[in-house]
Amino acid sequence: MFIGMAACLLVATFVDGSYRFWDRPFEVRHWATLVFVAASAWAALFCLLVRDKGMERGKPRSVLKWTVGFAIGITLVAYWGANSRKEEYFLRKKVMQAPKDPTAWLELGWHYSDEGDKLADDPGDDEHAAPDPTPLYSEALECLNRAVSLGAGGFEVQASRAQLADAIGEKQDAVSFGRQALNLAPDSSDSSSEEDVKWLREMISRNAAAPSQSQRKSARIQQVRDERRQRLPGILRFWFEVL
Repeated sequence: MFIGMAACLLVATFVDGSYRFWDRPFEVRHWATLVFVAASAWAALFCLLVRDKGMERGKPRSVLKWTVGFAIGITLVAYWGANSRKEEYFLRKKVMQAPKDPTAWLELGWHYSDEGDKLADDPGDDEHAAPDPTPLYSEALECLNRAVSLGAGGFEVQASRAQLADAIGEKQDAVSFGRQALNLAPDSSDSSSEEDVKWLREMISRNAAAPSQSQRKSARIQQVRDERRQRLPGILRFWFEVL
């Protein structure tokens, strides 16, 4: 039992530290929750293995074998999960250490944007639907907006903000960011940005006449009201039309 409880403490501490990756302060409540879950899982395993056979020879060895096996397996899974997001963790740590550094926010924004592009390129299959990159694009746009508020600028930044806003459906913001990017566009002789400029102009032309989000929301509310009114009895509908 001593080895089992020690394994629970070690696994909970390792999992907590791995997924925090030192970019967030230590929280006793979160760590205690992991310890409680680990201890409860080990207690269930102990009861399942021992039951009424606690005095049999070899039973303690079996419990220790399963305890060590599960502890190693959980730590490996936690290490693999944290290591797969190591780049994001350290970028977030850099942002927390220097919250007024626009470069740190830009690097985190580029990371979220690249991860969103990977999801957008995944078509899915028969068993899994295509993943939604919108949350990552939203995170990337927030980071770039924060960087711009701290003094970052330039054509690449503004063009990226326009692309991200357009991808998540913020059409009016996309138009605004696109116009700022065009004002900072390099000379026409620079072929590397020619495609970006062309896309920005097409995006602005496409979204400039589109209704804003508040207008779409108002139109949706009015549509729902009209549909509900049509389902009312005739006499009530008459009074609504008169009023």
